[in-house]
Amino acid sequence: DRGGFNSNWAVNPPQSQTSVFGWCVRAWPTPSFFTGPMYDHTQGPPANGLHKYVYTEATFTSTNPAIPTRLRTPYINLTSVSQARLEFWVHMHGADMGSLVVDVDTGTSSNPAWVDSLWVQSGQLQNDSLDPWQRVVVSLDDFVGKNVRFRFLGYYGDGFRGDMAIDDVKVRTPYN
Repeated sequence: DRGGFNSNWAVNPPQSQTSVFGWCVRAWPTPSFFTGPMYDHTQGPPANGLHKYVYTEATFTSTNPAIPTRLRTPYINLTSVSQARLEFWVHMHGADMGSLVVDVDTGTSSNPAWVDSLWVQSGQLQNDSLDPWQRVVVSLDDFVGKNVRFRFLGYYGDGFRGDMAIDDVKVRTPYN
């Protein structure tokens, strides 16, 4: 929310708000009408623009819908925990909404071992930009004892009204 998304995360294709379907950092409403959230999950209307979220800008896309935009976390050490869960907040408002998929990698950067479809959502979740964000909680108990990283795959929908967003991504150990 205030700096958790940094250079340790990997974005593919590169961030852009005007040229290609990709992940972008935003503090204010997305530039397109009738899609995306109005504010980040935690703070609501930003007074100073410090609170941010990441989203996919669908307006100026030239992307093949079958090829997702990828957002990858750094590796997270789960070797000394007995329980873990991935928690994040999602906002998917827009009539042209595509799909959001979360995968987990249990390998290494030189030899990834992606476990597909840890979590999947197709189509819009919210009916309005002002609707509340939805909390997503995914058990990671099958991955304790390993180093893992996650990728958020955004798949383009049918048009510009498909700005999906995520915020407050956390791995919690133990559950609380």
